[in-house]
Amino acid sequence: MTLTDGGKNWLAINAGVNNCFASSGVSYKDLEGNWHTGSTTDVAAMLVVAALLGHPYTTYEIVNGKSYEDFKSANGGYDLDIDDVGTVYEEQKKPYCAAVATPTPTPTPTPTPVPTTPTPTPTPTPVKCDWFSAHMPIKSVDIMDLVEGYLGIRDLGWSVTAMDIMGAVAYYLDNKSEGNALTGCSL
Repeated sequence: MTLTDGGKNWLAINAGVNNCFASSGVSYKDLEGNWHTGSTTDVAAMLVVAALLGHPYTTYEIVNGKSYEDFKSANGGYDLDIDDVGTVYEEQKKPYCAAVATPTPTPTPTPTPVPTTPTPTPTPTPVKCDWFSAHMPIKSVDIMDLVEGYLGIRDLGWSVTAMDIMGAVAYYLDNKSEGNALTGCSL
């Protein structure tokens, strides 16, 4: 778990508002190329998803024209992990602001609205396997939700484990048998 000042500054500048971590108003892409608006924490969680999936996902644009590899370089070569997303969430509450000598506006790409198919809403108290079944095929935003659920940032109706996250990664990579073994589901 290593989130350096360089990594926090990168997030504030590229995934924040006015060079500060933000709880809303941050435009970012999922790994399928769809635009979303959320928080600095959401971007950090999507960066972790890219890291979990590995190359080539680490080269995909996520925020401000930049990828996970750009973040890792700014973070001193250290990977961002799930616990670091929790740190970002806590720093976002303050909020953390980048130390910049001369504030320069950071161009934010204007997302082009893309029609999306709504994700089925799980029942108010979903059972884990029902949740996975309703989200098949798993998308990167689903893995992001699981990361935030694991950290207690998002309530998915059950206690998300690291095995659930890795199972979702396996499902995403089209390895259903490994996903089933990791989650305990039969999909």
